[in-house]
Amino acid sequence: MSGAGSPIPPSGTWAAQNLPSSGQRLPLPRELVGAQVLLWVQFALTALYVVTVLSVVSY
Repeated sequence: MSGAGSPIPPSGTWAAQNLPSSGQRLPLPRELVGAQVLLWVQFALTALYVVTVLSVVSY
């Protein structure tokens, strides 16, 4: 297989192409906002579970 295709750019190049010219981040699509909320809820429940288990074990 020859290397006739375009070379793979460094890791930061792809992200830089998707940024607006002002350098600000693009807002998340609606589907990803819902997923982000679910991840934060899962994180909070996990932290609560860990604190509860540790408090029961240490008692």
